[in-house]
Amino acid sequence: MAWCIANDLDFEGAKVFLPERFPFLEHTPLFDYRNNLEMQQQVLPPYVLDSVKHISNLPGRRFIKAHLPFRLLPQKIQDGSTKAKFVSDHSGVMCSSSGKPRKPTLTFFSSNTKT
Repeated sequence: MAWCIANDLDFEGAKVFLPERFPFLEHTPLFDYRNNLEMQQQVLPPYVLDSVKHISNLPGRRFIKAHLPFRLLPQKIQDGSTKAKFVSDHSGVMCSSSGKPRKPTLTFFSSNTKT
């Protein structure tokens, strides 16, 4: 949904396979497919074989999934010169940001999910 909104509801562009247009940054370091490739003789897409290179070659605005702690994010995100949005799928934590994570505009809401 975030990709569609940022791309003026480009539904034709949204038909591109989700991991290709919204890649997972740590995919290549976490999963090693080299042994599987030799056994199955498959050709894997670039977002699987080298996710970092694939992301660096994406044109224009990039949408990236990552599970990195704040201190490991690029310096431009840490100093607020690049916009970033934080989205959590954990039901106990919701976060809304104005795009400048270092400024005090980051608001957290916690809820007790047991009740």
